[in-house]
Amino acid sequence: MDEHVEITRRKQVIRNILDEPIPEAIKKRLLKPLQPRKYKPPPSPSKKKTVKKHFIDAEFDPLYRVVKNILDEPIPETVKERLLKPLKPRKYHPIPPLRRKKAAKRKAIEEEFDPVPRSKSLRSVEDYEDEILEVFEEERKRRNNTLTFWQAPWTIGNFLRGWQMDVPKGEIHMGFLEVLDPYQVDPQVFLEVANPKIRKKLKEELKALGNLKFQLALKITLRKTTKELGGKTPLITFTDATFRHEQEPLLHPSEIGAALSRAFENIFEKIDKWTKEGSDWTIERVRTLWLNIARYQPLRGGSYIPLPKAVSNKKAVVNVQNQDDACLLWALLASIFRIEEHPERISHYYQYAKLLKFDGIDTPTPISQIPKVERQNKLAINVFGWGKGVIVYHVSKQHEAIKRINLLLIEKDGKTHYTWIKNLNRLLYDQNKHREKTYFCDR
Repeated sequence: MDEHVEITRRKQVIRNILDEPIPEAIKKRLLKPLQPRKYKPPPSPSKKKTVKKHFIDAEFDPLYRVVKNILDEPIPETVKERLLKPLKPRKYHPIPPLRRKKAAKRKAIEEEFDPVPRSKSLRSVEDYEDEILEVFEEERKRRNNTLTFWQAPWTIGNFLRGWQMDVPKGEIHMGFLEVLDPYQVDPQVFLEVANPKIRKKLKEELKALGNLKFQLALKITLRKTTKELGGKTPLITFTDATFRHEQEPLLHPSEIGAALSRAFENIFEKIDKWTKEGSDWTIERVRTLWLNIARYQPLRGGSYIPLPKAVSNKKAVVNVQNQDDACLLWALLASIFRIEEHPERISHYYQYAKLLKFDGIDTPTPISQIPKVERQNKLAINVFGWGKGVIVYHVSKQHEAIKRINLLLIEKDGKTHYTWIKNLNRLLYDQNKHREKTYFCDR
């Protein structure tokens, strides 16, 4: 309470001082215009510096007394807390770019895609028509009557590449009749003619990408003639259909011939299904061939890798301890010649190593070559993987009469290894919520 009274008293003193008239002597001094100071050179080092002391007579200077009273007052606690509290850093706001730079950048982008200055009048579409026709005419002459591949627009770097081969038009006779060569009408003849060019392109891509997968797509125009109900005028219908085969992996140029044979056969089967069985569709002509290519990194089996703990505890897998890259061979031998005691020891299988045919099979063996191993040895092989659960890599397409051999491909630190699954039901037991004895089909 005393502190409040003291503050009120001091405020009243300050008001009284401010209400006092200013003495004439101070008025003259304040109203007197300031004169420029006379330049004085700095004193020499030898002379002693003299400091003039200025004294203020508080009796004749009320401003001095006001300031002195204010400075003598104690700082309130609330003000102290606010002053001593550290300031929080402000949120950073980047400085916006100058409008001139933004306008210049926008102008550069516009000129890059539209080189015609905005100040000039733009040409109409009709003005560009002659130039567009000239470009198409040059492109047509370049491909005139030749089967050549040119890069498709969906090419993405070195991961996905597309190549397109357009079948040239036939010669025009008598002003309207188009005469076609056999390869322009028959897909089988066309693929025989284009085979060398496809082989050449696949070799180039193998050299550039290493391992790859490819797919051929053949576009054909089909024709169907039907009679109108109650009339004699036939109705002719045309349609375009594209026939593709399943993707074929390629790891070496020596595999190109066999892969193309399988691809052609698959395409011919699909064309036959379309044109036969009472569909009345006939082949009018061949239009376009596409060759799609993608980079391929196959999984390969290698030397011995310990089983994951979750798999090892089930006692359902035999893991042969080989030190070479032929783990597929040893896993197959373990499944054929079943050893009761210590089946993981490789010494049991040395005497049977030459009984399986592995001609042209790489070691370590990629999954893409499993069908080739099946055909050479008349086996049916399923390949599974192990992640958070079982993964299916390959399911055999061999005849159902052939007993299935189930292999588990495990992976660690970028290396892979084939093992033999001796009990598939035990391995897959916990893959569902049903905890009773379960039987799984491996076909």
